[in-house]
Amino acid sequence: MENIILFSISFIAFITYVLYVTIKYGVLPSISESYYYTNNKLIFALFAWFTAIPLMIVASTPLMFFSGAALGFVGASPAFHKNDRSLEDEVHMVSGILIILFGLLSMIIDFNIVYPTIVVIFLIISFILFNIKNKIYWIEILFFFYIMFIIYMERIIN
Repeated sequence: MENIILFSISFIAFITYVLYVTIKYGVLPSISESYYYTNNKLIFALFAWFTAIPLMIVASTPLMFFSGAALGFVGASPAFHKNDRSLEDEVHMVSGILIILFGLLSMIIDFNIVYPTIVVIFLIISFILFNIKNKIYWIEILFFFYIMFIIYMERIIN
């Protein structure tokens, strides 16, 4: 029961924030870009933390912990911005890569979901190679729903 509640918190936080931002501002270059559009900057951090922390607990693997921790850093990275945005951009970029890297590795190593993960990797690469408009946004959406689907099947249903 605890896993269902935590999973639901993570899912609802992500869906609510992304829908709100997409309806209000349209599809942005990335979900993180929404930080610069909103008036209340704390909302972005809360979105990242309420998405990451419950999912880290439900997944209960070291790799998903690191993926979630990286999302937590993305939520906090705007706080590094004072007069120079370069540190924020660096923390954000590295964290974004680690979120996806650790998450996909977890699907393969921890959950033994190999072939579907390879398909997701090829989709991500194709978004990049074919220069899909707002590709980072669509990669983030694909990644989130894939991870949520696997965790739901492995930790909630099982």
